[in-house]
Amino acid sequence: MTHSNRPTPYDKHQSALSRIQTAVLLATVFEQHPQLRARAEAIRQCAENLYAHTLHPETSKRYACGTRMCPCCGGREWSDRRRYVEALPLLTANHPGSRAVAVTLTTRDVPVSGVRQRIKHMQGAFRKLWRRNPMRHAVAHLRGTEVTRADDGLAHPHTHSLIVMPDAQYAADLTGSLNQLWPDVGGSDCLISEATDLPTTDDLLGWGRYTAKGCVRVTDEMLNDPPFVHELALQLDGMRLFEQTRSISQWARRVAASCAASQAVKDHNASAT
Repeated sequence: MTHSNRPTPYDKHQSALSRIQTAVLLATVFEQHPQLRARAEAIRQCAENLYAHTLHPETSKRYACGTRMCPCCGGREWSDRRRYVEALPLLTANHPGSRAVAVTLTTRDVPVSGVRQRIKHMQGAFRKLWRRNPMRHAVAHLRGTEVTRADDGLAHPHTHSLIVMPDAQYAADLTGSLNQLWPDVGGSDCLISEATDLPTTDDLLGWGRYTAKGCVRVTDEMLNDPPFVHELALQLDGMRLFEQTRSISQWARRVAASCAASQAVKDHNASAT
């Protein structure tokens, strides 16, 4: 498993333009629903600001509208979560012999009107899973919930997790037992699970970035189904779709403090010269 390829400046530029185009189309779809019209204007403003920032990054400020499905806010959402991913190597170094596992948990597809209830069910099932062997021995985890649109128009909620186990044997036990554990704790709607060992730091960081991405990637199929988009936006309102354990938060604060101290030293040296 390799997720370590870093985008070039050209890739970032093309990605920004693609997100701007998708945001404009999404705003047009949102305008069709009375409860989403204010968000449509916010998304359009977000796209305009990202365009200005792409052209003149040194003179313009990044702006985020905060709308959950906004493609332009994906970068901001990732920036907020990046500190947790950057803390992962420090956490694993502090637990010699620990091994991380990439986990994807999926459920039966549901009508988009049932997304909120299905996500709540998955979150409850994951809490039960956390108390079962071998998961209850885990050192830490990151977990992000994502919703995609299936080809038949149903919604497909699923979660991506990065779970740090105490050693390779516990990691192997988890990968070997998850297909049985997941339906045991979640019932017949919890159908498929996948677990893969993450043996290297690049694998660890790559899967961490993947787990921390946004909860919805707006696709052409979604944009061509406005009722799906409208209902999904309303279903996801106020839901917490990303979480991390306290130990990861503690290491993230240490990383932030170290970065702030380094920047203060650089600023002091620059002003002295």
